[in-house]
Amino acid sequence: YKSTVEEYKLASRQAESGKPVIESANQVSRYSLEWAGSFIPKTLWKQHSALHEGDKIALHAARKPKLERRLVAGLTSDDLYFSNRFILIKLTQEKYAAEFILALLNSSVLNKYFKIRFPITDVDGYMLHQLPIRRIDFGIAASKRATLLSGAKQLYDRAIIDRDFVASLNFVSEQLSAKPERADVVHDFLAFLAKQMMDLNKHQCTVARQFLTDLKDFHGIDARTLNPKTKLDEFWKLDTVEVFAHLNKNRKALAAAKLDLNEAAENKIRSRFEQSKSAIVPLEAQIAFTDDLIDQIVYRLYAL
Repeated sequence: YKSTVEEYKLASRQAESGKPVIESANQVSRYSLEWAGSFIPKTLWKQHSALHEGDKIALHAARKPKLERRLVAGLTSDDLYFSNRFILIKLTQEKYAAEFILALLNSSVLNKYFKIRFPITDVDGYMLHQLPIRRIDFGIAASKRATLLSGAKQLYDRAIIDRDFVASLNFVSEQLSAKPERADVVHDFLAFLAKQMMDLNKHQCTVARQFLTDLKDFHGIDARTLNPKTKLDEFWKLDTVEVFAHLNKNRKALAAAKLDLNEAAENKIRSRFEQSKSAIVPLEAQIAFTDDLIDQIVYRLYAL
């Protein structure tokens, strides 16, 4: 199926029955999926339609040996199809939120277990069945769960402002030590935080993509044609001087493409770069903060 997708994928929809497809591992990262614009025809997707309906968690099925050995999972309910570079997880029990499972799969706890239990980078169904997914007793009334979750969200909002999630962790500990245990509230809180991670990553990708698109549309500079081609993938981690040093290094290639980086063009690029960076840096900080909070909650959920 993977090789077939690569052979028959289309850069644009050739018929109404064509479906968008994610075929490359770099299109799925932790809490994030980014479709690159490819489609597959109905003859290819129709036999896999049931698997791709509704919520689906997509994990890297294979990672290059040089990469960190870990689980990488994203979630979508969109009408997207995946090549077999990925394993898809579909929930059979409606009580569990897909976002909760997503948080566990991306957490340090399950990844430490995965690294110890399995010595290879590939992931298959057998391995996933060995993962210790925390069972939850959904015994709290829906109205009380909603009220407690509302309080947890307020604590998270305050934690973001104060850069301190101790109060959130105390809330989690209180739910887990209650008699009877209120792990279902922790389930809801983790699902909420996973959704936050998805939204934050999506926003970050949108802003980053816009800068690179503007660079190409307004200045004729395709970042992927420069050397090295990945230099601007995370441009917000660079200083303005580093960005222009990179462009100047490629000045001959730009000149060959009849692109002139005059003072006016450089000023516009500088302005777009600084505006994009100022938007992404705080997003990245919130992503790291929320990711750390999820890890700490999962540790407590597993009594570690």
